[in-house]
Amino acid sequence: MSLKAQDLSTGYTQGNAKRILHQHISFEAVPGDIILLAGPNGVGKSVFLKTLMGIVPAFGGHINCLNINLQTCKATERQPLISLMLATPPNIELMSPLEIVLTASPKTHFFRSFSSEEKEKARLELHFCGVAHLADAAFSHLSDGEKQKIMLARCLFQNTKVILLDEPTAFLDYPSKIDFWTRLQERAAQNNTLFIVCTHDLHIAQDRVNKVWLMNKNEFTVFENPNDFQIDFVKG
Repeated sequence: MSLKAQDLSTGYTQGNAKRILHQHISFEAVPGDIILLAGPNGVGKSVFLKTLMGIVPAFGGHINCLNINLQTCKATERQPLISLMLATPPNIELMSPLEIVLTASPKTHFFRSFSSEEKEKARLELHFCGVAHLADAAFSHLSDGEKQKIMLARCLFQNTKVILLDEPTAFLDYPSKIDFWTRLQERAAQNNTLFIVCTHDLHIAQDRVNKVWLMNKNEFTVFENPNDFQIDFVKG
């Protein structure tokens, strides 16, 4: 078992008020799975991913990864277990893609020099994501699509058991979207990594995932067979 939630409630706080978006969420996801997280805009998919990551507190229930409680564990315990790529690439000045990937090292701290082995591994992940030629460029000068590929390389370099991806193909052209899913399937099979991918590219993703989790307003539905999911189930 890799990632498990039981009776989870998600939402956010506005001032002193709590707004619950979804309740009674339960699931179990295993290593090597690729899970499609589908749902309309604004339903709470990003909040859900940030709750799994520990960025947003859960309003109830339990989240465990390899029998470690992600809600109460220390950051140092969480770092090798789960990572998150956000929907919008960050604005980072004065750093190269190679340096950004290296910041995912668990040993990162100020004034530290990275080993040649770490740098080689970072370059290999950039190569895997198709952006090795940009390793020493200025990150701030790149397109949003290139930045997304670099942030994916950073997640892969961190080498966590679970990788959460929030709209990872939003800025990619169609051939790059197909290439992304091909690479994801390859990595899931090679490293037994669990991927949970939030995307609106449902027609591309459905044939490339093991399960579908559908979030509609106040509803969370698990489709163990992706063929049971239909795009018109998404209620905007």
